[in-house]
Amino acid sequence: MSKTGGRPGAEQIKGIAGGRAPGRAHPPALRISVILPTFNRAAYITAAIESVLAQTIPIHEFLVVDDGSDDGTQRVVQRYRSHLRYLHQSNQGKMAAIESALAETTGDLIWIMDDDDVATPNALAALAEPHRRNPDLIFSYGHLVQFTTTENGAIVEGRKSVYPSEDARPFLLKLMEDCFITGHPCVLARRSAYEGILPFDRSITSSVDYYFHLHMALLGPVACVDEIVLLQRQHSGMRGPAAARYEEAERVRRWKQSDRMLIEGMLNRLPLAAFDPTPGGTGAAPARRACLIQRAAIAARKQLWDRALQDLAEAFWIEHDVPLTRLELLILSRVLGCRYGIDEVYRKPFIISRLRKIGRSRPRECGIAGEIGRPLLHLMKNAIRAGRPSVFLDALGLWLRLMDFRSGTAASAAIATRAGKRAVGKLGRVATSRLRW
Repeated sequence: MSKTGGRPGAEQIKGIAGGRAPGRAHPPALRISVILPTFNRAAYITAAIESVLAQTIPIHEFLVVDDGSDDGTQRVVQRYRSHLRYLHQSNQGKMAAIESALAETTGDLIWIMDDDDVATPNALAALAEPHRRNPDLIFSYGHLVQFTTTENGAIVEGRKSVYPSEDARPFLLKLMEDCFITGHPCVLARRSAYEGILPFDRSITSSVDYYFHLHMALLGPVACVDEIVLLQRQHSGMRGPAAARYEEAERVRRWKQSDRMLIEGMLNRLPLAAFDPTPGGTGAAPARRACLIQRAAIAARKQLWDRALQDLAEAFWIEHDVPLTRLELLILSRVLGCRYGIDEVYRKPFIISRLRKIGRSRPRECGIAGEIGRPLLHLMKNAIRAGRPSVFLDALGLWLRLMDFRSGTAASAAIATRAGKRAVGKLGRVATSRLRW
């Protein structure tokens, strides 16, 4: 963790992001509307507004929608009245504020800025570039870095966002597995994409960004920009609309609940073929077994275990004599990888028992349990590093319950092989560096 002093200004932002702010030309014929919905953020909104005004390319319009603030937010925003428009409405929630803003703006591209975060100076230039190259693009997205501030105003950097890149499965499937884009300002989207999912579901008060990104990803291609576009503030302030405010400690529980609800709706609405994990698509009819395994992994990672176990059981009886493909095994290795943890797996022993039984339904393939249990090995490794013996023992207990003798032997051999390859690779790199020296 590194520290820098003072409130985050443009120069400090560039330092934290480790990037640059080149003066790229504004993409022709692309008008960008910036929408900043806010509610009781007088303490933070100044930094958010100034980071929008510091962008290295011009914006078409900048609209702040105040969703019924009563903490002086209006006075703060009025200082910038020559640079933006201000719209005040009774408190209805973030979804309603964004709907109102869409009706009041005319840009081709929409950038939703959060009222407690800070954009990097090059954010819009970086996010707009893929849209200039591809007019069919639905949205582009970039990375964020989390940060906190100390009592004396010093900035403490957090971690950079990590996006999945280890396989070439369709973007939507990886997004359903994990809400890895966790900030509205990380995304620059076509106006038509937002309008295409109107009216918004105003019952969603948590995971609003996930709601948008999931539904827009159904509409067409997206592009990842390998640049930091947002500094995401971590703080203990209240969240949610006035009628349903909640504290920081409540965030994870609400995220889990909202994410589960969103994904359950998509699992029920989308046809099985939509879960085809084949990279790029082959034009042929998707394999039912692979689609079921992928849908099961998504359901499991959102704690929808009844659905996940049902899909896995069906998948494992399809082409019973044909071994699982490398892609199917990769997807299986993600079943126990929920970002919110697997507390329900510890509480409900039947989950591991069913996974073990399902794995043993294909007796000729002894590596299945090892792939399913791979996230448990990751948990154990992290627990050792963090000095948390109870976490290690809990994960080890699940691992041992998942394995039979043949599966355990195969998994141990695979682990030893991977460790050996890493060791050989490390020795090779050391030897090469010494020879160069």
